[in-house]
Amino acid sequence: MNKMSYNSVKFDAFIIPLLIITIIFTALAYYGITNTRDYFYQSKIARSNQITNSYAYAFHKSADAETIIDNLITERLKIASDIIIRAKELNTDADLENLANLLQIDFIYHYNKEGEIINSSTVNHSENFTVKNNQSINFLKSNNKKKIGEFVKNKFNDDYYKYAYLKLADDSLIEIGIKTEKIHKFLVSFSPNNLLAEIKKIESIDKIYYLNASYQIIASTDTSILGNKIDNNEIINQLAQKNQYSRIIEIGQKRFYEVINPIKDFDHTFINENYQHQHQNSGYLALRYPLAENDALIKQITFYGVIFLVFLYLVFAYIFYLFYHKNKNLLQLVYYNQKTKLPNRKFFEEFLTDKLSDSSQEKNILMVDFNNFKTITLNFGYKYADDLVKKLTLELVKLNKEATVYHFSSKQFIFYIENYDFNEILHLSKKIKEFSKNVFEKCQVEEILQPQIAVVKIDKSEDNVEEVLKKANLTLEKAREKKVDFLFYDDYIAGEITRESILKRELRLAIDNENIDAIHLKYQPIFSLKKKKIIAFEALARMKSKFYGEVSPVEFINIAEKNQLIFPLTNLILKKAFYFSNLITKANSTEIRVSVNISGIDLMQDNFIEMINNNLVLTGASPQNIKLEITESVLLNNFNLLNNKLEKLRKNKIKIALDDFGTGYSSFYHLDELSLDLIKIDRYFLNKISKSQQDNMVIASIIEMIHRLGLEVVAEGVETKAQLDYLLSNNCDLIQGYYISRPVNKEEALALLKKDWSGLY
Repeated sequence: MNKMSYNSVKFDAFIIPLLIITIIFTALAYYGITNTRDYFYQSKIARSNQITNSYAYAFHKSADAETIIDNLITERLKIASDIIIRAKELNTDADLENLANLLQIDFIYHYNKEGEIINSSTVNHSENFTVKNNQSINFLKSNNKKKIGEFVKNKFNDDYYKYAYLKLADDSLIEIGIKTEKIHKFLVSFSPNNLLAEIKKIESIDKIYYLNASYQIIASTDTSILGNKIDNNEIINQLAQKNQYSRIIEIGQKRFYEVINPIKDFDHTFINENYQHQHQNSGYLALRYPLAENDALIKQITFYGVIFLVFLYLVFAYIFYLFYHKNKNLLQLVYYNQKTKLPNRKFFEEFLTDKLSDSSQEKNILMVDFNNFKTITLNFGYKYADDLVKKLTLELVKLNKEATVYHFSSKQFIFYIENYDFNEILHLSKKIKEFSKNVFEKCQVEEILQPQIAVVKIDKSEDNVEEVLKKANLTLEKAREKKVDFLFYDDYIAGEITRESILKRELRLAIDNENIDAIHLKYQPIFSLKKKKIIAFEALARMKSKFYGEVSPVEFINIAEKNQLIFPLTNLILKKAFYFSNLITKANSTEIRVSVNISGIDLMQDNFIEMINNNLVLTGASPQNIKLEITESVLLNNFNLLNNKLEKLRKNKIKIALDDFGTGYSSFYHLDELSLDLIKIDRYFLNKISKSQQDNMVIASIIEMIHRLGLEVVAEGVETKAQLDYLLSNNCDLIQGYYISRPVNKEEALALLKKDWSGLY
């Protein structure tokens, strides 16, 4: 058993197939990707060399154009700087604006020595701008008085400017800027980086970069590597000898073919797009050609593979979600009581099964039973009873934090607790009774409901939950018999369980094999006071155990009912009784009825009437010689259904008797509606004969009322001459008891039919 089946969901059935599918798909994808990549690699190697050699010449011409343009702008800024130094009016925004217009420059900013803007030719200095340009900051911190800066972006917009910086006598800073956006675009178009970008654009090369003589990257389509140096000795040795170097590079999942070519006789100063002057004597052009198509295909394979796996996982996740929530709800339905939300019997049985495998702890259960709970439902209704159970549950779960409470059945709770001694368990039992009493007093049902507690200390060798529960239930039964609040399971009760187990096995064996005489019948005559003869026998089941000898009918019938053996047992008794009826018919010409007691469980079976008819056919007995006896308590539930069955039996000429009249609940309430032929007065009333005039009048009234209903009266338990005389004087029809005869076997019963009864009274 899964140890957590009562509070968790098992997912192995989903995870293992998902892992297998993932592994297979990954292996196939890897094989396809590897072969595709290698094929494309071979086709791209030759093209890489051609591109390297074809475009190397372009770098020789780009530096010249950059140098000329940079010199022209620098000269213009120098002239403007000289004029501004000589200017006297620099105190207002208007002064700076007029000066900028005169010099035909784009802006002039005036900062104090802290780098905060004082006035400007183009912006409102109330916005409290500060120096943000790195060139400006560096110059402000330096001891220089004048400097021509590089091409950079303006701090207030994204336009490119070339700056000049001047320090005045008060250490304030003048920043002059000429907008070079168009010039910038023109220069960039001829810069090494731009030329490299054009190559990349045409050929879809991944990366191109230019190395100076020190093997430092000074131009690249990837700006993140600018300034990096080649430190691979193998590459450096090859380039130092003016040899071409090529290699295969893997970066992540991508593969590249890289070629580094020397560019000889190159002596130029050029400006890159960041406008930092470089002077090189020679250099190296590196082209890194990606296996683009290969990667695209690989990406496509990977993409669709990932989509497939994601879809697969989503499907599994959705199924898992549905499965989890459905099973979670099912777990709640299966393992928890829906009214009290406490774990139920099934939960407890699985939980205890797990616990029994651990012999290190002393385990105890307290089974708490509330008798007469059905009476609460009948008197107050289902809602009241449900509310009462909920209130009771709230109190019980607060009793002991170390105990686990289970709602075992509608009126039973179980406490499971470990490592408690006798006194602690006794104290807990008293608390259960006390808390329950408080609830019942508030609900005004304390006189109806009283808890009874069975305590079972589980033996460390015990491994059967059913045996533990059987011990608890039998202990509860003994507590009811002894009318005590709580009872501990002991050796005596253990003996009762052993006895019950053996008797159950013998009962089952007797039912399965009719030749075994463990179940046999005794027959007690029913005597007609008017006819002065025996007119019927009541068939009384008896059991003789191989181990225990004679067993009380109350005991073995109770065992049969608890173990679903009562219906097959009744079938066996009917069969034996019907055979006896047929035997009497053949031995005696008069009609002698055989009476058989029927339980409520038997009568409720759908095939009960079918069972009666089958046995009549099997034994050859006549239905008019058969009588069935039922008790009043049988009719408390499903009155109409059972009464309809009795009518069908009577139509088939089978007599119906109501047994033990006066001890049940219905009394005369349903007698006029019941489909009956006779009523048997319980021996309780006969024992009161002659004790008082009032008791005698009660019995006489009962006999008279039954006669008025058109029914015959049978008095049970007649044992004395006085009882017989009283019944004769009050017109009782039939009697049964030891005064006539004890129950006898079938041979003795046949002999009683031949006896002369004329001298009886």
